[in-house]
Amino acid sequence: MVRCVLLLATVVGVLASRERAAAAQQAAAEVETRARQGQLAASDAGEDADVVKQLAVLEEIDLLRNLDLFEGTSQQAPDAGTAPDAGTSSDAGAAPPPQPEPRQ
Repeated sequence: MVRCVLLLATVVGVLASRERAAAAQQAAAEVETRARQGQLAASDAGEDADVVKQLAVLEEIDLLRNLDLFEGTSQQAPDAGTAPDAGTSSDAGAAPPPQPEPRQ
């Protein structure tokens, strides 16, 4: 009977140690999985930061374009209201008309 009790205690001890080993392996696998997910999240965060920077640059360019459009209209307004002195603006690069020779 003592042998049966010792044999039973040994079997229970072996099974318990196997369960502990399996639990330890599972915990190690979970830690590895979490570490990998953390690394992926960190790389995604870096990519997200790059995308945010690019969007900020694009938004700034858009604002500058809009500013140029408004500045361009305020500079053109005084010129548009004045009439040309001689001729039109299309013949600005043409040669001047010939001068009549003085009579004697």
